[in-house]
Amino acid sequence: MDKITKKFTESFITETKYNNMLARRYPDLTREEAEKKIDETIKNQIIPEVYNMDLSDPNPMNLAETPIDNFQTIGNWDKGSSFTSPVDRKLLTNPNAVQKIKDKFANTKFHFDMYFVNTKEARHYTEEGEVSEQFIRDNLKLDTPINHDNITVFYTNNKGDQKVMATAWIIAHRFGHAIRRLDGYKTLNNEVNEIIQRVIEEAYGRRLQRSSAFATLGDGPTDAKILKNFAQLVGTFKSARDKNLRNFPEFYHELLAQYITTGKISFNPLPKYIPVKYAWGRPSEGLRSTVNEHDIEYYSGYMDSLANDVYPDYADECLRECQGRIFVM
Repeated sequence: MDKITKKFTESFITETKYNNMLARRYPDLTREEAEKKIDETIKNQIIPEVYNMDLSDPNPMNLAETPIDNFQTIGNWDKGSSFTSPVDRKLLTNPNAVQKIKDKFANTKFHFDMYFVNTKEARHYTEEGEVSEQFIRDNLKLDTPINHDNITVFYTNNKGDQKVMATAWIIAHRFGHAIRRLDGYKTLNNEVNEIIQRVIEEAYGRRLQRSSAFATLGDGPTDAKILKNFAQLVGTFKSARDKNLRNFPEFYHELLAQYITTGKISFNPLPKYIPVKYAWGRPSEGLRSTVNEHDIEYYSGYMDSLANDVYPDYADECLRECQGRIFVM
């Protein structure tokens, strides 16, 4: 298939999926009426719920200076191209929602320039990681001035196995995916691995293997379940509370999102039991702590040290490494 035919086909498929979604949701309405209905729902229900807005406030905008120096949408945001979700397109172009994103990023001391690109060219580039200015010109067909004192991120999509709206948290989480190949991010996550490996080995009697210094912790499906469930028990963010982490590596990106949007990370107390298998909705197999209650508090101190000392130091070093660089997510 030649390039022109391929691009036409991709555009046609995207448009068809969008039309089918409208028809399923609002079978008795025309396309124009359905789009208007979606706009009203996003404006009056979704955005206030996501950001806890008071729409009765006549002046909801907080114009305080934030570490997002540039927040720019590029392309036609009235229809889907690389950003296919109408909810995302409305969120990222709504002034109140954008200000809420900026307010969340005010909790980090590092300055960002964010460009959200909804174009046919952007559809072909996902999680590219670090790129050059030439890459942006040649592939995204953009001639965007780059501030080399800031962290510059071009978001070309909001894709994922679990579809979630483009909130400040998700933007920070996706940033973690974009920088995952950097040495600083590998080192940061290795520090997380070191402490969790020690806790699980010493407090629960399970030795977790790593094939190399920066490899994902654990080896095999049982270790993967232990780590995922451990992360969901100690994590204090929504995906952990909802038991909705896809796997343990997503824990790294959620911690970074928590750090960027709140200025800190925190953990729940260590559990006495880490489930591995369930039967009839209840744990049937798992790891029980091998130490007494006093000692489990001692090992919780390891997690406190990670939250209060280790993680902030290494996360700041990682974000300093990102300054002056360009990333495509």
